[in-house]
Amino acid sequence: MKISTNKLNRYLLFAFAIIVAGFEHTFYLINTDSIRIFGITYIDLFIMQILVFCVIVWYVYQKYPNPKFQFKYLMLFVVVLSIISSIQSNKLFDQSISLGLRPQRYWIACAILYFPISKLLYLKKIKIKQLEDMIFVIGTIEIVLYIAQYFLFDHLSFLYVSHNYRYGDVRLYFSNVFLNLLLFLNLDRFFNNYKRIQSITYIFLILYIVMVVGKMRMTSVAVISAIGLGILLWKRGGKSKIVTLMLAVVGSLAFLNLIIVQDIISSILEGDTNLTIRVLGREYLLDKISLHPIFGWGYPHGDWAPSMVNMGGYGLNDNGIYGFLYIYGFFGVVWAVALFIKLLYMGNKIRIKERSYYYLLVPIYWIVAMQSELHWYWETGFIVMTILVSLLEQKYRELFNRNTDMNNINDNHARPLENVKYSK
Repeated sequence: MKISTNKLNRYLLFAFAIIVAGFEHTFYLINTDSIRIFGITYIDLFIMQILVFCVIVWYVYQKYPNPKFQFKYLMLFVVVLSIISSIQSNKLFDQSISLGLRPQRYWIACAILYFPISKLLYLKKIKIKQLEDMIFVIGTIEIVLYIAQYFLFDHLSFLYVSHNYRYGDVRLYFSNVFLNLLLFLNLDRFFNNYKRIQSITYIFLILYIVMVVGKMRMTSVAVISAIGLGILLWKRGGKSKIVTLMLAVVGSLAFLNLIIVQDIISSILEGDTNLTIRVLGREYLLDKISLHPIFGWGYPHGDWAPSMVNMGGYGLNDNGIYGFLYIYGFFGVVWAVALFIKLLYMGNKIRIKERSYYYLLVPIYWIVAMQSELHWYWETGFIVMTILVSLLEQKYRELFNRNTDMNNINDNHARPLENVKYSK
């Protein structure tokens, strides 16, 4: 059976969408913790799909020119950090290297995924708009399901999501990293006068999920801060900018009446148990880091008691960049600083050149949140980083490296898929 290159590209885009949806917990429609297929866990199925995806792209397009991978060394260094942290935990706690590597396989797989996605974008086999449309489709499904579950929770629980209660109301622990990418994409469209009613609707609904459904205080502060900075950076807004600022003031007054906002303010002014625990956690982690500042304490596995006891009962994922510093030491923090400097530099150049804002605002939102949260790193969040990096890199190429015209590439010199036969 022959498969045309165009058809394969559609298959690859669909396969990538499936991978992203899988890393987004398949919209919480299934109990991912209970899935085992021939002993393979749910998330490992998608990691295997990433590997197959990478092999197919490499095989089909191996003779096509490679782009200048702007983030090549930063992404490859993820593997180095994972190995060093696993060796460090083995050295300090006698934890096996495999136990250290296993929880980091998500991070490694998403970093490797950057290379085929970046190449497909460079070759125009997948276009920026197609990826943005994918973000909209997946994000829209999440918005509908998450808000519906919130309103129906007392009567019908149809999503496998953890929950708790805060402010006398249910709190659903949905991942919001991908949705916030969609939020800033819509903010960018609003700034550029594109489908403004639709854009503002998406922004409102995602804020509703973050602040009301998830009741995420620090994430709310980070997102609102980045939105405010975006409004200040907004060029050529004219009257629209003035109206937006006025609406922002009115919205802020309504915003201040939300219980979550009043709680944030009182927590800052009067102190809060949860925030106090985080402060104590940071102090404890910093004391520990001072003993092994260069390479940290390595990656602790939940099944290995000595490495878990050393954390003093504090959660690394609740302590933002301090948890990252504990694991990887200053060696890892230097990598993170280099990554974000590059993101901010390229994102700002794109903003100045084309007035496209979300490439800059998403990293800013992550930076503001780093004090307490590192959503772009923990669990499956790094796939959102991979998406952003790939899109930013391609947009940067199109704006500043116009000498490369991919339309002039002769496909006859590559490995044409039409000559590749697949048996039924």
